[in-house]
Amino acid sequence: MLIFSFGVVLTLIPLKVESILPILYSKFWTPKECGFSPSSINTIYQIAGGVKTQLSFPWFVVLKSYKKDIAHCGGALVTRKHVITAAHCYDVDQSEAFWRKQYTVYVDVPDNCNIGRDTDILSQKRVVIHPKFKRINIYTKIDKIYDIAIIKLNQKTKKMPICLPSTHEQRPTIGKIIGYGVTEYKTQKRYCKLREANVRILSDQICRTYSSIQNYYRTDHLCASSNISDTCQGDSGGPLQTFIEGRYVLSGVVSFGLGCADATSPGIYTNVIDHIDWIKRNIK
Repeated sequence: MLIFSFGVVLTLIPLKVESILPILYSKFWTPKECGFSPSSINTIYQIAGGVKTQLSFPWFVVLKSYKKDIAHCGGALVTRKHVITAAHCYDVDQSEAFWRKQYTVYVDVPDNCNIGRDTDILSQKRVVIHPKFKRINIYTKIDKIYDIAIIKLNQKTKKMPICLPSTHEQRPTIGKIIGYGVTEYKTQKRYCKLREANVRILSDQICRTYSSIQNYYRTDHLCASSNISDTCQGDSGGPLQTFIEGRYVLSGVVSFGLGCADATSPGIYTNVIDHIDWIKRNIK
């Protein structure tokens, strides 16, 4: 069964603060730019036996429906006023006026059950869905799916945005997924704390060898897998983020998959670099 909105089924991976400090401070990037959160140095915890971790990802966004107080989709802050998410998070048959009322935007949400004063709660001033996106395209032979959208917030936030990728960067091989989606396939089980896991980003050639996704994989996709971790329902639109030269970069946007945490079926993500020109035109 093909699932659009798929989320994070996570067994978390231990990280050591001392192993990343030299990387954080070895390059030119400063906290005033993007992709860096100084507070994360104090909030990284050792993990044993699958205990959850809590890193600081201030650019992480939760889209909540006005009808239900749950994380319907994720997203990533890319400027102080713009969020990138998945186009399929919206009812594309409706008008932009409908889309603007569809969600409330929560920026920097470490605990989805206890929204604190540090979380910015904002409304959508504009929603720009890629004009070529159509849900039906996933079942056709069209070259690209264009599952990407941009939200313009009603006001600026002071939160740190994630960096956009550069065309000069090589394709990353390790990514990190985060989200509040369901943690078991075909259930509604969710955790209050933000979940994260590392995944391997595969080459296009390898992605197309998986029979489960080869009919759905397109030229504007990335695929990533882990034997124990994946995204699942509720995580659509969230970031596939990579750590490049001391900063986090938005390399992919959670799009869809077949099941969750299935080693024979990698998750599929919109490749952000394929749409970087469109993004830059729409966040001016």
